[in-house]
Amino acid sequence: MGMRLLAKDPYVADLFKQASEALGFDLPALITDSTEEKLARTENAQPAIVASSAAGYLAWARQSDKEDLPQWFAGHSIGALSAAIACGLLPFGQGVRLARRRGELMGSTPGQGGMLAVSITTPEARERALEIASAHRLEVAAFNGPRQIVLSGPEDGLRQAVDTIGRRGTRLNVSHAFHSRMMQPAQEAWDQEIAATALDESVFAAGVRPYFGCCSAIFAEDCEGVREDLRMALTKPVRWDAVIQEASHCTSGYIFGDGRILARMWRDRPRHLRIAVINDSHEEVL
Repeated sequence: MGMRLLAKDPYVADLFKQASEALGFDLPALITDSTEEKLARTENAQPAIVASSAAGYLAWARQSDKEDLPQWFAGHSIGALSAAIACGLLPFGQGVRLARRRGELMGSTPGQGGMLAVSITTPEARERALEIASAHRLEVAAFNGPRQIVLSGPEDGLRQAVDTIGRRGTRLNVSHAFHSRMMQPAQEAWDQEIAATALDESVFAAGVRPYFGCCSAIFAEDCEGVREDLRMALTKPVRWDAVIQEASHCTSGYIFGDGRILARMWRDRPRHLRIAVINDSHEEVL
């Protein structure tokens, strides 16, 4: 998770040092020395994901020609904070600290819940999945494109939905029902965190709109638009389908970090759209 790049690039090492200072503990040690179970805990996974993906982009951008840099950024779920760092809205350390706080708040919510990815093959199958979700008190946590939606909610509802959906449903290895009303107990504290977070308004100078909200599904016009998208991310669905639609107007795009899951969401992209996954400075074109 970004460790090879950390070992060979002093710039990335300094970024992780900033993150560790903001967090109050050694982030590289957490990533490299933790058990798989400990690192998977949401309060640890979220800052690790943001740090590795944002550092990967910043290191790549330093070595790239200005005309090759992306014009806008979007992040899936916690990746929204990576996007905010990448487009200059958030300092690196502050963004990683905010990811840690987000994970702590989401992980502290009461109740047993989880998430279920559902494969979609036709518009009719999509409608049927939404009907099943409603019948079992589940919510859509993510519209990941034409092939998949993710449902979120209480354990009993998930079990009943799996019985109905069958092999098209895959339980996700998560601890809570993220992007659902079960996150509501954490909302007020998260709103306060976002309100207290300083964003760089100069990013929006001259009409530039570099941040596309993964929950708002629109370009933010100003810092308040970014804050609103970040606030929504606890209880509202990820609209990655809207990100894919907006990207269809582009000719190239990049995924930073471990892009195996995100890459699958781009299988139905237009033929003219080139997507590359960049992980630890290694580039692989889809």
